[in-house]
Amino acid sequence: MKCHLFINCQYQIVSFITIINKIMSNNLKHGGMSNKKYKQTELNLFFKAEGNQRKTLKRKHSPEIEEMSGKGSKVHDSGESKRPEVNSAANAQPQNNDALEKACNQHSKGDSTCSLTGETKTDRNSSNKKTEVDETSEANNDDSYSKKKDKNSSENNGVSSEADNNIVKTTNDNEKSLKEDDISINLSKKDENSLNVENDSSGSKNEHGGSSKGYDDNFNTIAKNVSKADSDTNTTNEKSYLQSSSSSKSTPVVQERTDDKRNASKDDKQYCQEQMQRKSDSVNPKDIEDGVNSKGAYLKPLEPSENHIVLFDCQESWEPTSIPKPYPSNLNPSENRYRPDSSQVIMPYFFNPEYKHNKYEKSSSQSRWERIQCALKKNIAGVFELESAIKSYNVHFKHRWNFDTLYDFFENLDQHEKDIFFQKTLPEMCNLALRLSDICTKPLPILKQNKSMKVTMSQQQAASLLANAFFCTFPTRNVNTKSVSLPDINFNNLYSGGPGKERKIEKLKCLLNYFERVTKKMPTGTLTFSRQYERDNPDWKSLENEFTNMTVDAEGSIEDVGTEMLQADFANKLVGGGVLGRGLVQEEIRFIICPEMIVSRLFTETLLDNEVLIMTGCERFCKYTGYSDTFKFAGNYIDQTSWDSWGRRMIDVVAMDALVVRGNPRDQFKLYPLKRELNKAYCAFHDVYRKSEHQNAGYHPSRVCTGNWGCGAFKGDKHLKAVIQMMAASYAGREIYYCTFGDAEFTRDLQLLHSVLHGYNIKISKMMMWISEYEESHSRQTLFEFIFKKTGRHVTKSTDSQSTTNSGDEN
Repeated sequence: MKCHLFINCQYQIVSFITIINKIMSNNLKHGGMSNKKYKQTELNLFFKAEGNQRKTLKRKHSPEIEEMSGKGSKVHDSGESKRPEVNSAANAQPQNNDALEKACNQHSKGDSTCSLTGETKTDRNSSNKKTEVDETSEANNDDSYSKKKDKNSSENNGVSSEADNNIVKTTNDNEKSLKEDDISINLSKKDENSLNVENDSSGSKNEHGGSSKGYDDNFNTIAKNVSKADSDTNTTNEKSYLQSSSSSKSTPVVQERTDDKRNASKDDKQYCQEQMQRKSDSVNPKDIEDGVNSKGAYLKPLEPSENHIVLFDCQESWEPTSIPKPYPSNLNPSENRYRPDSSQVIMPYFFNPEYKHNKYEKSSSQSRWERIQCALKKNIAGVFELESAIKSYNVHFKHRWNFDTLYDFFENLDQHEKDIFFQKTLPEMCNLALRLSDICTKPLPILKQNKSMKVTMSQQQAASLLANAFFCTFPTRNVNTKSVSLPDINFNNLYSGGPGKERKIEKLKCLLNYFERVTKKMPTGTLTFSRQYERDNPDWKSLENEFTNMTVDAEGSIEDVGTEMLQADFANKLVGGGVLGRGLVQEEIRFIICPEMIVSRLFTETLLDNEVLIMTGCERFCKYTGYSDTFKFAGNYIDQTSWDSWGRRMIDVVAMDALVVRGNPRDQFKLYPLKRELNKAYCAFHDVYRKSEHQNAGYHPSRVCTGNWGCGAFKGDKHLKAVIQMMAASYAGREIYYCTFGDAEFTRDLQLLHSVLHGYNIKISKMMMWISEYEESHSRQTLFEFIFKKTGRHVTKSTDSQSTTNSGDEN
């Protein structure tokens, strides 16, 4: 008896639902819709319908259907419209917004030839059958995707609501379409009763109101319940909607729900990595090369000051599509004179009334800059003419300079490559060099010792300065002695023969790749060179700071893995070291693949013990392989690093020079050299400029990407240098990303050391005491082994693994 009552009650509920839905459909159908438009809607439905529904519509509107078929609407005898096949849902492309808008406009005009592709149809006529998804392309249909979704919703509930398939024209209608779809999905769930109650109340209101407003309110109410539901059917329809209706403004709501499921099912770290990879994959190298990459961090407005010289107009905000304009717009004649005692760089265009072509001539009426212009405006057809042009205004070195490496370089090029360089690239380089007085209209300041100061310039200005260095036009900079506080800048040493010729040839390949790039398409970014002077040094013996986090990498290189980190340059005190000579280790490699760094040699005096140079925004132009004698140019490199709001690539490279170890290697553990290296590392890692530039009050300094600092030609102890950098970074509040450059054993030791220091909460002051004890002990152990012993750790090494055991209390 109870079973019969339950079945009877269930049948009445289903019947009641059907009646309510028909009432709702009729209200929509007569809510302001003309008979002509209603008939047009049903005719459009015919070309999408299948089976019995298609036959019913054909009998009802046979004259109109025959008329439309005669105009070009192709109807098959089988009763189905022609539809191109699509392999899978993954191949369906999202519709362009303009295409959807055009389709809607065509429908409103009665155009039956409008078509949309990549739509999804879901058949749920029976709950016992599996859901089947068929991707189809509507060849002769003018309905939008939202219209088809409404039709599928009606089919899922067994209700023939034809008026619900009207085209969506406004944002509100788009939202309504999405809500209708959600209702049809969730009516098949266990919470049908609650949804039916909402439908009932809404239907009554709509019936009394005589308009569709109540129907919209009904959807607003039910949508709250729909958003709580979670099922496989709902997920499938959400994905289908996202693929086919990218123009709908309701999409963010669906995307948010999908993202929540994704985040719940994946690890946060893995998801972040996928997002970063997706962002990297989406970058078009051509767009980056053309200067349309998106901006990165936003800083305070760029303003020149006494300690910050800006060489371009910074009144207008930087844009990636335009080159910053020089400031001032024209060169001031009063500044165009040679002053030996000046704190400014002596520019090639400076007028020197005492200039002589050689020691036997009197002062010439022709200035050196005029002589440079005359030489570089001539046709330079080959390397011999290039040598003659450079020597014509460097008469003092006419018989002292040789260009053997430059001759060998061009002999190894084929004729086509020579023609490209001498006919296209070189003339543009000459023009770039001769425009120096128009591009750099303000003399560059010298970044002097014992003073914090910085210079910001455009990449175009750096390119013009480097072009002049290529042609050796900078006066008084051709001699490099120990008494000179500025390094050499002209390329004459790079052209000379002698030892290291093969290295120089590879360097020339990198430099000419750079000039070919900038002469074809001038970069639009900016660069900042900051000399950082640390006046007050910490008292390392009394610091109670614990060690910050560290990541150790045995495979990566600093320039590859240090994106948006502070990257260490293991520098010479004359920045750049032997980049314009035969040197080719870490610093020289970094300068030659990022040639804009070479500009720093023009105005940076020798670094003192408490000074570093930070280079911000220098773009990478070259790939390479090898190291030192095995170094090889490996092709062009497209830098994908984002810009900050000043127009600088978000790359900070700090030049930090280490002590050269001479004599007994144990001397570097003594107090004076130890403090010197600690102070130098702290000066490099201490965030002064970035913090002052940043707009966000909660700004936190980035990680430091470093490695075996001063452990090559300078003969530093890698265990000591690692500990020193850990101490300095911890006091500066930075984490470390340490590259060991393929040293697997040292990688394991360093990871173990960091774990021990964290496990025992070792302070910086404690580490200072242990280093002092190690120096006095004259132990043959490494510093790491000595520290393990002090912490009570017994280290057992093997070829494949390394383990530790407790052997006593901490000393």
